[in-house]
Amino acid sequence: MPISWQSFVIHLINIVVLFVFLRGIIYKPVSDFMHRRREHFAAEMQDLQKQQELLAQREQLAEKTIDDARKQALQILEDAEKAAQQRAELIIKEAEQKANMLLAEARAAIAAERKRAREAMHTEAVNLAVEFAARILAEEMTPAHNKEFIDRLTERRQLHG
Repeated sequence: MPISWQSFVIHLINIVVLFVFLRGIIYKPVSDFMHRRREHFAAEMQDLQKQQELLAQREQLAEKTIDDARKQALQILEDAEKAAQQRAELIIKEAEQKANMLLAEARAAIAAERKRAREAMHTEAVNLAVEFAARILAEEMTPAHNKEFIDRLTERRQLHG
């Protein structure tokens, strides 16, 4: 079967029309769709990179904030420790001063009590001596009276102490 040039031209025209038709209906929209899709992915990649950069900046800021907070907490702890140590030293000094003051007061009270006791013993001895002298002068003493008198003096001495 011979191919005629008319049939060849018609086929060629059909192929060109089909090519233009298919290109206009299928290829162009698909190409536009693919181009928009590439642009969309590129925009999303840029957004993703921006978000990653922002996230990295926020992480750095958060780490800096945490470091600053740690340093501040350590400083607060050190300050509190120093204040507590100073307060403890002050309390100890005050306690020592109070103890020394109480000790001085107790020693003074003991000295005063000793003095009163000596004065009381002296007064008692003088009274006993006066009483003894008065009895001796009032009556004649016998050995039995002497023994009774000495026993009473000893008893009194043991009671008063």
